[in-house]
Amino acid sequence: MSKYENSREELIKLKRSFDDLDLTCLNEANTRFKFIDGILISCLGWENDDISVEDHYSGKYTDYILSLFRSKAVIEAKRTGIYFELPIGKQKLYQPIRSIYKDNEDIKAAIDQVSNYCHNRSIQVAIVCNGWQIIAFIANRNDSVPPLDGLALVVPSLESFINNYKEIWNCLSKSGFEEEYLVKKLTGGDKIELPKKFA
Repeated sequence: MSKYENSREELIKLKRSFDDLDLTCLNEANTRFKFIDGILISCLGWENDDISVEDHYSGKYTDYILSLFRSKAVIEAKRTGIYFELPIGKQKLYQPIRSIYKDNEDIKAAIDQVSNYCHNRSIQVAIVCNGWQIIAFIANRNDSVPPLDGLALVVPSLESFINNYKEIWNCLSKSGFEEEYLVKKLTGGDKIELPKKFA
């Protein structure tokens, strides 16, 4: 079984364990340990050496930084009890940041926080994750488009993650970052090459 296919199977297992848990008892540290670590390593092909945690800069700590020779993304982890309430009817994977940012204080606070981390460290991609929902966007752009005027990849549930696994793998996996698939997708890059599936 290829790493891509195995990672998909691991995601299905993770969802089953998520369904069986009482989410009210999970704080941020438990969310990270039980879900986000598993999503990154088992479901998206990142390796331990690619991930740094609690990285310190100017008195502030990031939850995760993903690196490929240099830092590529900051991940802000939230506990599972923080529910990103997305607008009803907005089920597309790619959504305007402003439409999800405007009317939800939890999303707004998380996006502002991770954006600041990216700006301070000159890292391009920002990701917010509460263990079962993911929002990924470009926090530092060089195309004269303000970040909040751009699009975000929005994964509203683990079920959506499974149903759209190929596209989310292309965007968020290690091989996807190597091909800069997410950045090209969110900036309307002319040529998007699909990341290679692991043999």
